[in-house]
Amino acid sequence: MEEIIINPEFKKLIPPMLEEEYKNLERQIINEGCRDAIILWNSTIIDGHNRYEICTKNGIEFNTVEKEFDDEEHAKKWIITNQLSRRNLSDYQRVRLNLELTSILEEIAKENQRKSKGRGQKGPSILTDLNEDDEPTSDNEVEKDVEPKPTGSVRKQIAEISNVSEGTVHKVKKIHEHEDKISEDTKKQLEAGKLSINEVYNELKEQLKGTEPAHVSLNSGVNEWYTPSNIIEAARDTMGSIDTDPASSEIANETVKASVYFTEQTNGLDKEWIGNVWMNPPYAQPLIEHFCDKFVNELANKNMSQGCIIVNNATETKWFQTILEDSNAMCFIKSRVKFVDANSKKGAPLQGQLILYFGSNVDKFMENFENIGKCRILLKS
Repeated sequence: MEEIIINPEFKKLIPPMLEEEYKNLERQIINEGCRDAIILWNSTIIDGHNRYEICTKNGIEFNTVEKEFDDEEHAKKWIITNQLSRRNLSDYQRVRLNLELTSILEEIAKENQRKSKGRGQKGPSILTDLNEDDEPTSDNEVEKDVEPKPTGSVRKQIAEISNVSEGTVHKVKKIHEHEDKISEDTKKQLEAGKLSINEVYNELKEQLKGTEPAHVSLNSGVNEWYTPSNIIEAARDTMGSIDTDPASSEIANETVKASVYFTEQTNGLDKEWIGNVWMNPPYAQPLIEHFCDKFVNELANKNMSQGCIIVNNATETKWFQTILEDSNAMCFIKSRVKFVDANSKKGAPLQGQLILYFGSNVDKFMENFENIGKCRILLKS
């Protein structure tokens, strides 16, 4: 018999069997023999890894069938469409397979374009070619494919064919991208449907907090972003001056023009904030919480006369609720703020921002910020 090859990339595309499923398959093969052939391409297994393992371990004979494909991408496409015919896939497994299939179809389309020098297929037929001429074969119970007719964005197409929401597709993609941060036990339970996609996604989200780049950071270099001058000038005119900027840099202060400013190196968290304070804090945790707590404390100690803060409209966070309690007015900025980096390049964060004002010049604040966004006075109890 020819040497049979196991390609780890091919095997990884196949969702693992549950322990009980594997035991049942092994018991069946030992009692009845291996009824289904191991399917090969160029002597490499594309279906039947579990059957091959069981037969080899127990000295049981098996048959093989060779299939022909143009290349490895087409072989992978067959593996995935064959697996998608299984009835007992969890939502996570089905979405992940469809995400893999999307990527493979895109590669096939690019290759078609290259071969035809731009005259051939202009784009991937995402998830519309799931039927094969042959009946699917699998280690698990299967059902006939029903060809989908998805429309719209790729994520929407994947959601439709997987029978899940677009949000679920996003969560599965995120989990797959960060699977190195998930324990093997969690992966197994997720694959088996014993843990929900939401549970694993929420746990992963907690792990990732503070590890991804902030939109606006105190750190110098490419992550340092400065507030546009029109917002700075509105704050300056409201307060009469800007005396202190506790989260700044030399470049940022060219626009802010604070009498006193602190940088990452001089650390404003252990200094007094005097007079009228402008603050664009670092947005990453735990720094933003530390700066907001410090702001409230300086206000309570009467070191500050007035204050303006620009922050993400993260109303659900503890730090936001802390500073909101003492603010006198706010402005919901009507468009994404075009922050500026050290090279004068503009960039807008994914989340909206607002300005919080602390002080007695509420009318002046409303007048200065009315063209920047919707303004509201906050009544105190």
